[in-house]
Amino acid sequence: MRKILMGMMILGIALTGCKKEEGGGPSVNLSGYWIGEWVSTQSQDSGPITVKLSQDLNGEISGWFYLLWSDSVPVTGQVSGYNIELGYVVGNDSTTCVGEASTDGNHANGTYTVRDSGIVDQGTWYVDRVEPNWGGTWNGTIVIPDIPPDTIDVSDGKWDAAFVEYTKNDTTFLGGFMWIYYNSDQDTIANARPAGGLIKPQDSIYFSNQVNVNSNKGYMGFTGELSGLNYSGTWFITPYPDMVTGNGNWEGGKK
Repeated sequence: MRKILMGMMILGIALTGCKKEEGGGPSVNLSGYWIGEWVSTQSQDSGPITVKLSQDLNGEISGWFYLLWSDSVPVTGQVSGYNIELGYVVGNDSTTCVGEASTDGNHANGTYTVRDSGIVDQGTWYVDRVEPNWGGTWNGTIVIPDIPPDTIDVSDGKWDAAFVEYTKNDTTFLGGFMWIYYNSDQDTIANARPAGGLIKPQDSIYFSNQVNVNSNKGYMGFTGELSGLNYSGTWFITPYPDMVTGNGNWEGGKK
């Protein structure tokens, strides 16, 4: 089932630019960040779609699809007019798609068919172009594994996120992208990296993404509680795969 869902998500990316219009060069630029949802019509399965795309002047697109709590998947394709042609074939497994994008290039929806190991799944999807819709501030200390160790003290850090919210049972899942800055000058340690998280019924929140500090990578996690209209709590960096660490405080919420 996981392979089917991954194919499903790749298909969602393929359809970001689909529209019934003939030939020629690209009529829409799909470069940017997209979030949305897929829904299977064969089962009760559904989930968030998060996509990062780049497009050149010839209409060739490349980018990444991110499934919440899973690995990223590279994608390529071609835009002609409002149409996009993209196939995903591995052995006997394949995906096909039809769909339509809005003329302003900011919305898209359609249907998918996935064939995986003899199993067929079908459903619908939609995606919207997004700008950051969450944000806040953070402070604390980052430790870099030099000899001797070096530290970065952050007093006016900022973070932004483009999150889609997906509720299942009693939990709201967050999926999308994050931008994390050392300071108000917007020096980044995370530039549009995929991010995921969740909000529990008691209004506790957790979300994380990968950061890069002087070529040292780690995962920065934010955990906190609802306070008024926003959240506040502590953050930490776990050393994966390198050894950068850190901790401090944060606050923020929906814009």
